[in-house]
Amino acid sequence: MLNNIAIGSSVILDLQARTLTRVHDGKSVTLPVSACNCLKALVEAREQVLSQEQLMDVGWRNSGVEVTENSIRVMINKIRRALVTLEVQNSITLLTVTRSGYLLIIREPSIDLNQNAQQAEAPAPLNEIPATTADQSPIPANARKKLAFSREWKRRIFGGFSGIVLGTLLGLFISWMAKNAPEPVIFTRWNGTGIPVNTEVWIPVGHRSDDPMIHKTLELYSDYALKREAKSDKASYLYITLGHSPKFLGLIACLGPLHDVENNCESYYFRYH
Repeated sequence: MLNNIAIGSSVILDLQARTLTRVHDGKSVTLPVSACNCLKALVEAREQVLSQEQLMDVGWRNSGVEVTENSIRVMINKIRRALVTLEVQNSITLLTVTRSGYLLIIREPSIDLNQNAQQAEAPAPLNEIPATTADQSPIPANARKKLAFSREWKRRIFGGFSGIVLGTLLGLFISWMAKNAPEPVIFTRWNGTGIPVNTEVWIPVGHRSDDPMIHKTLELYSDYALKREAKSDKASYLYITLGHSPKFLGLIACLGPLHDVENNCESYYFRYH
């Protein structure tokens, strides 16, 4: 069983070393055991919501440790900070689903590490031909010279062809990585209607025409997060995430600006019909 799990095409989770590593430059962040196990479960859930009870089982109870809901929140914050540190939070987002649990959204195709490992472990072809066999006489000297000359040309032809193939594959891989590399999301302040009191609303640049979805997201946030949860600390900064999928609406509610290290952010996910 592989110890590495690809999360999209941006990062790889190493279960043995408990590290989350960015693919293109090798920058990594070490995770606690509980966070590593829960992140693995969220990836394998394939964009399905996992409840707090399920994450408690995966992260602690299966090892004989009992925890509280606060441990879940601390673990989720550690995963989110790791994604922010690696600057992949826009392509890999860990959302809080109100009264349900947590959901990992991956907005890019994943690398098939299992296929790569099988190809790496495949035995190399045998190109050498023995000069003698058990039931044949030794090959004459002139025949051995011709055979050696033929093998040398075959090696040269095979080497040149392999170089062309590897160069082509490398070029295709670099082109694919360039096309699929996640682009950073730049937020701009939005000044429409329906903004909660003493709150700033920020949206991705280029989405000012998505006012209906923005209004719907703010309406759901006000209804479920502000009215029903009655929290003492109200978020002052709302970052609305408008992805390419029409299946969900989401936002990140923060006490401080998103770029601050201690921003105390919480993500919300709303099913859009």
